[in-house]
Formats: sequence, C-alpha cells, structure tokens
Amino acid sequence: MLGEGDQMDADKRKTIMNEITHWRRSKLLPEQYCDFLMNLYRDEHTGQAYPKPSGKAAVISNSHWRYWLYAVLGLGLLGFSLFHFASMSLILQMGISCVFVLGCYMMGLGRKKNSPFVSTMLCLAASLILLVSGMYVISKTTYNEPTYYVEFIACCAMIWLIIGLTSKQYILHLFGWLALIFVYAWFINAKLDHVNIAYLQLGWVGLVGLFTWLGWLTHHRSKEHAKVLFIVGAVCWFVPEVMNLVTGHGGTLEFVQMLLFGKLAVGALLLFVLRKKWTEWVV
Repeated sequence: MLGEGDQMDADKRKTIMNEITHWRRSKLLPEQYCDFLMNLYRDEHTGQAYPKPSGKAAVISNSHWRYWLYAVLGLGLLGFSLFHFASMSLILQMGISCVFVLGCYMMGLGRKKNSPFVSTMLCLAASLILLVSGMYVISKTTYNEPTYYVEFIACCAMIWLIIGLTSKQYILHLFGWLALIFVYAWFINAKLDHVNIAYLQLGWVGLVGLFTWLGWLTHHRSKEHAKVLFIVGAVCWFVPEVMNLVTGHGGTLEFVQMLLFGKLAVGALLLFVLRKKWTEWVV
C-alpha cells in the first residue's frame, strides 16, 4: 500500500499528466515533447507510460481544431450549393462546380501517399461532379443535343486518363478508357446508317488485340496499368453484342444471344490456353 507521502506524489503526478494531456490535445506543445514529459512523470510503481492512441483514434484525437472547422465549412457550403444550385445563374453554377472539382482533385492527389483509399474516393467524387455538373450545364444551353453530351464525355475521359496515368489513380485510368469506348460506340451507331455485323466484330476484335498488346508492353513498368488495359480489352470483346442488343440492328434477339454465348466460350478458351502468359502480368 502507498503511504501518505506516496499518495500525495501520485496525485501530483496525475495532475501534471492531465495537464500534459491537455497540452497535447490543444497543440500547445509538439507531440514528441509531450511524450518525453509523460515518460518523466510515469507511474514509478507500475512503470507504465502514457498510452498513445494509435490508428484512426490517433488521427481523430490529435487532429487540429482547424481541420474540424474546414470540414464544417465545407459541408455547409456543399449543402447550401446543392439546395440552391438550380436557382443560381449559369455562370455561378459553372464556377461552383469548378471549385468543387478542383478542390476534390487537389485534396485527393495530395493524400495519395498517406491515405490511398481517401485519395481514390475524392478523385471519384471530383470525376462524378465533373460529369454530372457538366451535363447539367449543357442541358441549360442551346447545345442541348446528344452530340454535345458525347463530346463532353470524351473530354471528361481524356481528363480521367491524364490524371489516372500521371498520378497512378488506376480507377480513373479505367473509367477514362471505358468512357472513350462508349463515345466510340456511340459515334459508330450514330454516324453509320448500317454496319455489317462481320465488320463490326472485326473492328472491335482489333481493339481487343491492341489493348492486350499495350498491356503486355506496359506490365514490366506497372502491373496495375497492365490490368486496366487487360480489362478494357475484355470489355471491347463484348461491346458488339451489347450494341446489337441496344440498337436491335444486329439480327434477331436469339441470334445475338447465341453470338454472345459463343464469344464467351471462345474467350474462356483463349484465357485457359494462354493462362501461363497473361497471368504473369495480370495476377
């Protein structure tokens, strides 16, 4: 049991440690100094130092009040913009959209190393805001025609590709190629009155070979980018059937279904036969 003097020392030590804890949370002293002082006044009987929070608890408990203020202001501004977006002028709508898009992209790219998941979510949010707000603005102008929407999607795809390739945001790299595939398919369907199904198959199979070859060339430098190109090639393999199902120009529904299942079987066979090749740079 502790004597009266020891009890007084323990009470003083506890008071001092509480004060150091307050300094730590208020950022009055650097964290390493607080750790040093905590170790000086640790419990001499148990030998235990001040337990430091770790992981997400440490991030929250040691966060500065300015970050909380920024978060509240940001959420408040976002909510205000969403509630009154439709009643704003077109110029103001474009300006607010640009601010949110640039802000999310900058924060996302800035947190790439420290928080990859948060970085990806911010970049995806920026990309979604860019796409939705841009199409909304187009709908309010005299350019409210399908061609302009598709051209805007092509511009978004190029932005996503550039950001995805330069910052190693692989999901944006993938979405960029998928958007371009959509644009290419739309122009084929819109600009050509009738497309022979054999020529259509050959055209898309050529893209399958191109993307697969590009994936093989890049797998030594980046397996993640090679995976993206492999997925894009696999998507191109089935695009002709999807176009036929959507437009109804590729024959009867039964014929298109037979063609789809046939290509599925051929694709599975190719993957099995060449499994020792593509698994080296995809898996």
